[in-house]
Amino acid sequence: MKTPLIITVLVLSALLQCKGQEEKVLENTTECESLITEQLTLFWKQLASFQSTYFIDESEQDYRWNYDFKNSKISIFKNGSPYLSIDFIHVGKINVSEKTWTWSWINIQETETSKLQEVKMFGETNNCEKLNKASWLSAEKEAWEMVAMTNYILKTKGGARHYTKAEYNYVVFTKIQEITD
Repeated sequence: MKTPLIITVLVLSALLQCKGQEEKVLENTTECESLITEQLTLFWKQLASFQSTYFIDESEQDYRWNYDFKNSKISIFKNGSPYLSIDFIHVGKINVSEKTWTWSWINIQETETSKLQEVKMFGETNNCEKLNKASWLSAEKEAWEMVAMTNYILKTKGGARHYTKAEYNYVVFTKIQEITD
């Protein structure tokens, strides 16, 4: 009985934090880089809150994440039973061998490209080249910066990375639903 109340309080506090963050109009690239750094710090805090809310017992339990990119869903299982359902937007990916970041908004088959256009437009309006350039040489830290900025601009609920040998795919969460028996 206490767990849903605690989760509700944590989610509401996270939403209030996001509401207090108004979009800023930036004057130069230096301000853009400062905003990116600021948002990455806030994103890590949000992710820590997500972790402590849903995975406090991670060392004692078996969690499995299944990504369904076609339907933009993550199903998380706890000890083999459904635990969380997360809707997401695919932000972009890093090609491991080429070391390049590519925004998913360049792929016309992505279902959530219209939302990501807001991120691209923010980049254009605020002279943040990384937000509106389709592809560029990148390290993983920069990919997380793009996730953090997408999280900020779209006011989402966190993010994650799914990786294979060939690429790292990054997503932001639009809806997190706990599955109860």
